[in-house]
Amino acid sequence: MIDNDIVYTINPEPLQTWLRDQLNRTTQNKLAKEMAIARPIISEILQGRFKLKGSTIKAFAKQLNVTPQRLLQELSEGESEEYTDLPSEDLALIPVFDIAAAAGRGSYAGDIIQIVGLEKMWLRKEYGATDSLEGIRVSGDSMEPTLLDGDMVLIDRHDFIPKDGVYVLRIEENLFVKRLSRLPKDQIEVISDNPNYSKFKINLKNPPTDFQVIGRVLMKCQKI
Repeated sequence: MIDNDIVYTINPEPLQTWLRDQLNRTTQNKLAKEMAIARPIISEILQGRFKLKGSTIKAFAKQLNVTPQRLLQELSEGESEEYTDLPSEDLALIPVFDIAAAAGRGSYAGDIIQIVGLEKMWLRKEYGATDSLEGIRVSGDSMEPTLLDGDMVLIDRHDFIPKDGVYVLRIEENLFVKRLSRLPKDQIEVISDNPNYSKFKINLKNPPTDFQVIGRVLMKCQKI
């Protein structure tokens, strides 16, 4: 039985061959929509991604008209990462996603790229929550020098009422990490810490198409 949320290590070459054949007749966007997966997943498999969630494997199995178990067997015997060596009950297990792979309705692109463990007691003391926390990998230079390309940040999905601070935003199915400044008359100013990027305003009573504040950035996680 394949679990939707388990991350499996696979050999991507069979999927790459099938995808290239399909993309001779259609586009990545159309194929992703047909398969009900995020489009960046297709790009990442073509680039050699070798870790997929069970739900993604099931989507490919449906297209290939085979059972998920059969497909997983063909993709390098279905070796999986079930995180059996993760730390104790004292740690909160935080899923980490790649913001560059984010798409649609405030969710991420389907595949967790990492799971990190942080001490529950410390998280509750500092932020008052553990179950609403997620990590993301930042893409791009718009928040330099505060956040660099590839940095991991911790966000609270329950803290989505915009105030002064750094937030993850969704605008037209694209995710951004930006600094927000609350203005009068239900407006917010969206700021990039990198001065090469322009500021802009959003009227919360008349926001852009498909706009959502995903969550507040709590901290940057980095090794010393």
